[in-house]
Amino acid sequence: MNVRTDVSLRAKVSARQSIDQKTEIGLVAEASLTCLTALRERLLASQDIVLEDNPMLEDADDSDDADDCEFDLGDEDVPEEEDEAVGVSDQEIGPSWTRDEGFALRVTPDPDAKGQWLVDVPQCGWEGLVGQTRRGKACVHAVSMRRLVYLRLASWLAERHQEDVLKKGPFAPVSPLKGQRDLLRKVFDKGDVTASNLSRYLKNVDLSWPQGSIPLRKLFAD
Repeated sequence: MNVRTDVSLRAKVSARQSIDQKTEIGLVAEASLTCLTALRERLLASQDIVLEDNPMLEDADDSDDADDCEFDLGDEDVPEEEDEAVGVSDQEIGPSWTRDEGFALRVTPDPDAKGQWLVDVPQCGWEGLVGQTRRGKACVHAVSMRRLVYLRLASWLAERHQEDVLKKGPFAPVSPLKGQRDLLRKVFDKGDVTASNLSRYLKNVDLSWPQGSIPLRKLFAD
């Protein structure tokens, strides 16, 4: 193999790897917690990510060996969708909080303000993780960005929609509050969230009260 052929092959492999990584990051933006948990375990096993308090963290090299393992949301052991009525953590919050294993914005009465509601975003299991490779860093960043979007939406709902959404609960008729593009302009005004990403983020996430849940995307027309 001559030098020109070798360079050409390396360029093709690099381009393919870049496409694969972008595809994976897009999937991370909409995957259920079941899938993200499976991905986290694989990345931990391959050392693409480590725990932040890992004593080996300071000595670990920053080589990009992320291509040694692949993640496919279509694998048999990684279910794409969970339709069973189970909670994010049955031991912690009970099965009525959310209808599947997606993310949730949890609505609870404000103990300090009668008639007001709080909106909380539970942890997702990726807290305290640090990327060691390009793939690991990209996945940790993608999950962090996704949770930040939910925190922003939780704050916006608590500030602007106490009466017409939070107080009514999960069994009232649901009308869209805004279109997704309008939501993008009004709530995410820094340009750090794109229309395509917002559409992905609104999948596999519920607005959840103790007595029931609704898909968050129902509040925002396409």
